[in-house]
Amino acid sequence: MSGKLIHLINAALLSGMLVFGVSVYETLPAEIPRHFGFGGIADGWWTTNWLSWMIHFLIGLAVTLILYGTAWIVRRHSGSINMPNQKRFDDLSDGGKKAVAGIVEQFLFWTAAGVILITFASQTGVWSVATGRTETLPSYFHVVLLSVVAGIIVGAVYMARVSRREVDRLHESENDG
Repeated sequence: MSGKLIHLINAALLSGMLVFGVSVYETLPAEIPRHFGFGGIADGWWTTNWLSWMIHFLIGLAVTLILYGTAWIVRRHSGSINMPNQKRFDDLSDGGKKAVAGIVEQFLFWTAAGVILITFASQTGVWSVATGRTETLPSYFHVVLLSVVAGIIVGAVYMARVSRREVDRLHESENDG
């Protein structure tokens, strides 16, 4: 899969969230939910304004920027990341370390996509409850939340395994030459 695809996906998700937020703002009532209790029932409300409405987008954007910034640091300072087989990783050339860092970088980009999905689902869920379309957070929110959390856990395990294999492969390759 192209490394650029995830950037397009993240840009499309953030753009969609922004367009949705701006386009439905005028349909919101004077107060919107700010907190949901167990069972997805709104139990806290706040006055509708641009900040209270776009907070989901802003959180998604902020976390995405943090994850992209972390990926940038990982790529440029690849020798500083921790690996399950640290000694072998430390022995790699700079090019080998950058190749392994690319695996971590992709994980961070895909994690950003998951965070954006959660904040987008949260925003649409708030809109749904605020406008009376549903009385509780829609079930899709829970599905998205659980799916993303599970995906991040599986992705982290996969990243650790792939990184370890790549470190071993590169270590053998660099030391056989």
